[in-house]
Amino acid sequence: MQMTQQQHGELERVYTMIGAVVMAMAGDGLETTRLRIAGFIRGELARTDVWSPEMKTLMNSAIHTLETCPDQAIVERHRDGD
Repeated sequence: MQMTQQQHGELERVYTMIGAVVMAMAGDGLETTRLRIAGFIRGELARTDVWSPEMKTLMNSAIHTLETCPDQAIVERHRDGD
């Protein structure tokens, strides 16, 4: 399935946001499991009203994905043509 430029841009923003979350959590000495990351994003979403509607949608999507994806022993590499 080919991604549109918009979809690629949205995915890139989600990756950037999650990366920033992980770095902030690690910097504060917090555990960085996927459920903790989802909780952190949920807290940010509820705590601030600075997010655009598009970013709120992306954050909710990230939360849903992090909370519903099964644990995997092996994580696949990102497939963007690399």
